[in-house]
Amino acid sequence: MGAGTVIVSVIAIAVVTAVLAVLRAKTDTLSPRGCEPGQGDQLIDIAYCSGGLGGGHGGVMRVTRDPQQYARAFVPRHASGKRHQTGK
Repeated sequence: MGAGTVIVSVIAIAVVTAVLAVLRAKTDTLSPRGCEPGQGDQLIDIAYCSGGLGGGHGGVMRVTRDPQQYARAFVPRHASGKRHQTGK
């Protein structure tokens, strides 16, 4: 193999890698995140295994699909019903 063949091979690998990176970046931005708003809950499996015999925990978390109900979950209980005051 000559030096020219090695240089051409390295350039070809770099071009293929760049093209694959650009294609992956375009397809990753097209995939939607989250879920569509609506009624009911979405179930998320939060189980994990820490390895060994019987290690880990199991569980399912419910997340509402209603955006208003989801936002209310982040408001402290003592703040519900009060209006936000600015300047104090």
